[in-house]
Amino acid sequence: MAGGTVRAGGARGTRPPGASVDLRRSRSIRTRREIIEAVIELVESGNGQPTVAEVAEQAGISVRSIYWHFGHAGLVFTTAAELQSSRYRALIGHIPSHVPVATRVLVLCRQRRRLFEAMDPVMRSGQGSKGAGPFLRVVLAECESDLRHQLATALRPEIALFGQEGWFLFESLHQATGWQSWHRLRIESGRTATDAERHMVFTVSTLLTSSPTPRDAPRAHPPSDHGLSL
Repeated sequence: MAGGTVRAGGARGTRPPGASVDLRRSRSIRTRREIIEAVIELVESGNGQPTVAEVAEQAGISVRSIYWHFGHAGLVFTTAAELQSSRYRALIGHIPSHVPVATRVLVLCRQRRRLFEAMDPVMRSGQGSKGAGPFLRVVLAECESDLRHQLATALRPEIALFGQEGWFLFESLHQATGWQSWHRLRIESGRTATDAERHMVFTVSTLLTSSPTPRDAPRAHPPSDHGLSL
């Protein structure tokens, strides 16, 4: 046929139906992702409470564009927090309680090392001049919950040996394996990540081999919101 063939769906050179819609959707998804990543970059650089204007500047777009894609500022920070929380959650793996306790302790402390080294910029932002904004509050709360759950699951048999005093051991373990302890070792004491991990392993192992509170000793009352059920 003279003039060549005509592609199915329209004249030569034209986009197929729906191509323009797909292109706009792809651009919108990419822009939303750039906005979310801009929030994370600002927080990790030390800005614990970035403003919408600062996010727009970091992403290289207008403030109006942010509201166009998200509707309101709160959703921007919530979405960014959910993304960052999912990244941290990937570093907190399940540790089955049936494997030898020494192995569980080593794995738990190694996971904490990787997590806290990755989280350090975000955690420091929460202690900066601007403090913790909505992004940080969500991320830190979810991380705290995940870490408590992992600890209670991985060391459940050992905690159960303490009976009613198990909550006391649990809270002691939680403090020993938390970011604050890690930060003190790494930053305030100037220890390497390897030394900090070894210190954590030693502390956890020592706590697990300690004796439960003597029966005749005064008993402390567990807080109502300790979050541990055996």
